[in-house]
Amino acid sequence: KNSRKTVVDTSWFTTGIINFDEVVEKDFNLIDSFVIYMCVMGDCEITDGYSDPVSLHTGETVLVPASLKNITLRPWGETQLLEIFVK
Repeated sequence: KNSRKTVVDTSWFTTGIINFDEVVEKDFNLIDSFVIYMCVMGDCEITDGYSDPVSLHTGETVLVPASLKNITLRPWGETQLLEIFVK
């Protein structure tokens, strides 16, 4: 809980699932790719600390550009996200 568990790991992309109910800090410095978040349960807020937060609700998808290297995921209760990025 509160961390990513890898579901699919191919030579092209990685998909993980994050079940969380606490704030999760993500560091993308080792990933040279955009990151896709798909909310499959619950609601959360994504922020980079500089821009306005983005709300993500069940059934919604957001693309985090490769230029962002650190984000914060703030859940509003129990939340589940798929995290996908290109290798």
